Amino acid sequence: MQLSPDGEASILGTIFWIAIFFPSLAVSTRRLHDIGRSGWWQLLWLTMLGGILVVIWQCFPSDPALNKYDVANAAPART
Repeated sequence: MQLSPDGEASILGTIFWIAIFFPSLAVSTRRLHDIGRSGWWQLLWLTMLGGILVVIWQCFPSDPALNKYDVANAAPART
């Protein structure tokens, strides 16, 4: 969708999309790791029903136990 004749709006939209794509990919991967799933499960977004499954998984509560993606801290965090 082009809002201006010179294409300025679509260029800004593309720059914005690129700027938020990789951080959102990283956050989604970390969220999947919280529930014990690999970040590669995000490839399900390429299918119609797979995206729904990824959204459902991201709504699950985090697993309180360490999983294979967690690193145990050497010292407990101070609050």
